[in-house]
Amino acid sequence: MTAVQAETLPLILKGSSDHQDCLAKAKTGTGKTLAFMIPTIERIMAAMSNRSKNRSDICCLVISPTRELASQIGAETERLLSFHQKEIQKVVVCVGGTNKNKDVRSLAGTTPIVVATPGRLLDHLQNGGLAQRMARLDSLILDEADQLLDMGFRPDIERILRLLQPSRQTRQTLLFSATIPDSVSEIANIALRKGYNFVDTVGQESEQTHKHVQQQVMITPQELQIQALANILERETNNKPYKIMVFFTTARLTGFMAELFNSVSSQNGYDVLEIHSRKSQKQREKASDKFRKQKNAIMFSSDVTARGMDYPDVTFVLQVELNDMPLEMIPVPKYERASSAAATGIQNVCKIEGLRIAAEQAYRAWLGYYNGHLKKVKWDKRTMVQQGNMWGRQIGLKEQPGIQKRTIGKMGLKGVPGVKIEN
Repeated sequence: MTAVQAETLPLILKGSSDHQDCLAKAKTGTGKTLAFMIPTIERIMAAMSNRSKNRSDICCLVISPTRELASQIGAETERLLSFHQKEIQKVVVCVGGTNKNKDVRSLAGTTPIVVATPGRLLDHLQNGGLAQRMARLDSLILDEADQLLDMGFRPDIERILRLLQPSRQTRQTLLFSATIPDSVSEIANIALRKGYNFVDTVGQESEQTHKHVQQQVMITPQELQIQALANILERETNNKPYKIMVFFTTARLTGFMAELFNSVSSQNGYDVLEIHSRKSQKQREKASDKFRKQKNAIMFSSDVTARGMDYPDVTFVLQVELNDMPLEMIPVPKYERASSAAATGIQNVCKIEGLRIAAEQAYRAWLGYYNGHLKKVKWDKRTMVQQGNMWGRQIGLKEQPGIQKRTIGKMGLKGVPGVKIEN
């Protein structure tokens, strides 16, 4: 039993009888799903034995930040329920990118547990009559609460909480999070009742990852970033079997990098799988299953798989993002041999139409991402545009992509030198 399970299970089980809520802080990958689902299933069994409960009532709602994590929670819950009464074994996962009518059919009849992402859940609550079926909800769980808010779901979460207001005084609400920033504390004050339990298995330590995982930092100038990534992948793929995950800051950048490296797969000797929000749910599930099953695999991903996902036998994880160190402090890495595949891939940008379009989309996404992180990288908007244009040239773009006039206005870039208006 992990620390978060040992500390939260007794409190949640006790809280089930006196309706006491719980906020738990625990590192990712420490068994939070079992910590909240085991006692919740016990609560559901008690609720469903209560004859005053309608068969159409939904007992438990779990809100997850990503489709992948929602599906994983659903699968783990089904395994936990496999030895329980058949009438409580039904778990319905509702996520974006799938057929809404299929959700409606799945939700018909007795449905004890629903796992959902915020957008699709809000749609069902507002337009599908789900709010009435959740009016006597027994358990509400927000998993990876900090990521839910980081991904911009706060307005949706607040709307969902208002729609679930009828059950607030009788349900048990659980918030699990890897970190507790102010935004999570604010949501906790809205969602949880006064006197809730707080469990902290992390403490004040700044390191939020597992101590037994070896970590390294490599700082490289922008112009050598693709080269550095190619060299790292070449090194890691020489050690078979390998399972490598590479995370990027935006979906567009993830897609471009995957397409870039796959354009030279015959030279590299490997193909790259990709998962991000621009892919359909079916494509994401297919890539995820393939990554799990293959002995040797590389997956490029945006943050949709960055939290809580369980992939077996991963040998190497790399996060690629812009550093915030002054340029004069950045050590330039030296390579014994430059990757010809990386150079060929960059050259392909101006030769392959689809790759060029992906690069242009990645450039626009790059500006959008760092426009929202100017304080972190200590840039003004003029410097950001200069850096973005330099990055565009470094990834093989011969011409600077234009940006829609309306988008320029929204980003506050009107009049900033170096911005090109799209014709």
